Amino acid sequence: MIFPTSPIQVLLPQIVKSETKKENESKNNLKNGDLEKINEKIWNSIKNEIGHDKERIDCKKIIKGDESYVKLEAKSRLTYTDPTNLLMDCKSIKERNYFLEKPLSAEEGKYPLAYAKIVYESYRFLEAEFATNYHPQNWYCFAVDSKLEDEHFFQRIKALAKCFPNVIVPTKRYPVDSNGSFPIYCDLFSEIF
Repeated sequence: MIFPTSPIQVLLPQIVKSETKKENESKNNLKNGDLEKINEKIWNSIKNEIGHDKERIDCKKIIKGDESYVKLEAKSRLTYTDPTNLLMDCKSIKERNYFLEKPLSAEEGKYPLAYAKIVYESYRFLEAEFATNYHPQNWYCFAVDSKLEDEHFFQRIKALAKCFPNVIVPTKRYPVDSNGSFPIYCDLFSEIF
């Protein structure tokens, strides 16, 4: 199984200079090491479900372009199947992950982003990915592939959206092929705006 591709990102007005790290930390009460703890919480919730150890991967070899190492690791790549008994109430979703409750800075809060993503599999991975990218001032649109036969996946996406006022799941479903389709994204952005 290959995980869904990265979301198309659209900057609503424009990017402006960010505030200093110190100002950002003080406004959110985030201290050095907090982001590592947040990432570890999200990773541990998935690791416990799949029994996979990320520490075995040598990132330096991958970054340096060691092709033989990459080919070797590709043979034992991480695969994942969504748990059937995953609790989908808002409390459970938020306990499995960490979601920021306010923008990291006043400046960031003024310039929200919109994300549109066509999804079709791997709900739990999608949930963790969403948590790592979540900012309360941004908008997220998850459109579900019309060819999807797993209605349980669609129900999970809708349950996720109910927990956040800035997450949209269009009622219209879109056919997806391996080439993608730009007009679909235009349609999705019309849902956000």
